[in-house]
Amino acid sequence: MPSSPARRTLRIDEWPHERVGYEHKRPTAAYAAAGSTTVIQRTRFHRAWVEERVGSLTAAGAMFWAAYTIARTGGLRLDSLLHTPGPIEVAAVGILVWLHAKWLRSTRA
Repeated sequence: MPSSPARRTLRIDEWPHERVGYEHKRPTAAYAAAGSTTVIQRTRFHRAWVEERVGSLTAAGAMFWAAYTIARTGGLRLDSLLHTPGPIEVAAVGILVWLHAKWLRSTRA
């Protein structure tokens, strides 16, 4: 079969770009990505994360300190904690820092 000039095969490059579904440009999203946050929100989240860790580690360290103080006095006398300044107050500060971090995280928009 001889090829006639009237008959030619269509290549994909020759198709009109106006047809739906044949655009060669990259589609753009019609919505904002879920992971996009502002710098203020990221620093606020990081601050809350750091405060949570510091507060919980401080309270845990104070509990270990209190256990050491009780063990050092040689018994289960809990009044030794009242006479030793430090462990209870440090645990209270750690719990307050942890609660502040939880409040900070709950108020972020």
